[in-house]
Amino acid sequence: MSELDAAKLRRLRKRRGFSQDEMARRAGVDERTIRRAELGQTQPHPETMRIFATTLGVDVADLMVEPNAEATEAPAGLEPHPVPTGPVLAVLPFVERAAKEDAASVGYFSSGLLDDLVTRLSMMRLFPVISRNSTLQLANSAMAPREICRVLGARYVVEGSIQRHGPRTRTRVSLVNGETAQQIWVETYDADALDLWDVQEDISLRVASALAPAVLRIEKLRVSRRAPSELNAWDYALLGLWHLDRRTSLDSVQAREHFDRARKLDPGFVLPWYGDAISHYTDIFNGWSSAPERSVAALRSSSFQARNLDPDDPSGLLACAYSALVAGDREAAVGQLERSLELNPSAVRARSLLANLLAFAGNSDAALQLLDAASRLSPRDPMAWTFDAGRAHVHFVAGRYQNALDCARSAEQLGPPDVMVQAMIAALSLLLGHQAEAQAVAERLRKRWPRFGRATIRRILILTPPDRQRYFTDPLRQLGL
Repeated sequence: MSELDAAKLRRLRKRRGFSQDEMARRAGVDERTIRRAELGQTQPHPETMRIFATTLGVDVADLMVEPNAEATEAPAGLEPHPVPTGPVLAVLPFVERAAKEDAASVGYFSSGLLDDLVTRLSMMRLFPVISRNSTLQLANSAMAPREICRVLGARYVVEGSIQRHGPRTRTRVSLVNGETAQQIWVETYDADALDLWDVQEDISLRVASALAPAVLRIEKLRVSRRAPSELNAWDYALLGLWHLDRRTSLDSVQAREHFDRARKLDPGFVLPWYGDAISHYTDIFNGWSSAPERSVAALRSSSFQARNLDPDDPSGLLACAYSALVAGDREAAVGQLERSLELNPSAVRARSLLANLLAFAGNSDAALQLLDAASRLSPRDPMAWTFDAGRAHVHFVAGRYQNALDCARSAEQLGPPDVMVQAMIAALSLLLGHQAEAQAVAERLRKRWPRFGRATIRRILILTPPDRQRYFTDPLRQLGL
């Protein structure tokens, strides 16, 4: 029988987004077996290789060394990985700059921050992340980003530095595209603390939350420039998300077409199932569906499939929360969201939805704290306008109508047209005596959402306590909506 190709095993594992530990768990083998096989230190038993292939969804032949294949020699003692089809990330050790008396504390902080970032980015389940042990080999390396990515098999590199002067620490982090050497994102975090452990978790959480939307943004742009014949499952899933961001009924349909293509190429890929579920929720919420019951069933089916494929994927749990919300099971939705945040504390959308559920339960202070935390974690998130939309809802439920109107106006300025935001501005404007603004917004509502009516209002008010709903419905009724 042919020999196992260690590089192929490693590449296929990363393409599926599995860590060595996760693949070992799925395959029912010891993690050391995976590690030694990928290092070429052992040739697994034929039955073990069959298990590897089944776990990865490939044929055993796909893991074997090709006849007459020529080996390539890696520079600096490292084996170069093939260029991945997905956006693999590598977090490099931070450059440390500190006086002699602070060197030890900065070293501990740097090591801990590296560990936290690798862990948090891996927990998102969006991108494969190179292990810490692999990137540590490149500490203090003078290699260019393109060469680092070639050696590690990554598309993006996270790098940075830590400076310490007395109680003041400055952490600088940047995201670099390994294919173009272009710096995509950079941020500086200043902290005054004698104990660096106090700021390590905060910085790692904020960095991880900011990196995900930055990578998705550049990946969507990259995919939009590729020919259809070159697209893989990840690319089609990204195109679907791009259409969802446009928030129109036509784009929702087109998004599902891309998600369908992604699922046909890789039925075990969670992201397109999540995207499909969210597209149906968007149709239901905006009143775009001509068959709401069918959309509800499709939302439930896709969200459950996403969760069943990987019970620990935060996006699948978020999709199930939306499904439970539509079904009117707020308690189940809260449970799914809390579990999603346990797995990925950087999940800002889960925080935002949970805040609205807390507001319904009358806990407006906790709801606002969650939304403030989400804004702080990801201030440049393309969906940041939803934080203001959430604040508008929280203030409305608490009876703070002017605050609610201010937040709704802010959400309108920052984001795309949204039916809930527009309806809230119309209702609150009339409630507070701004009749001209209320009538202008009502006219925009009629034009953009011609089906707007009682059914849409019921969906908007799903998280509004009954005793507050009349402050929303009465003004809309006066406006003819």
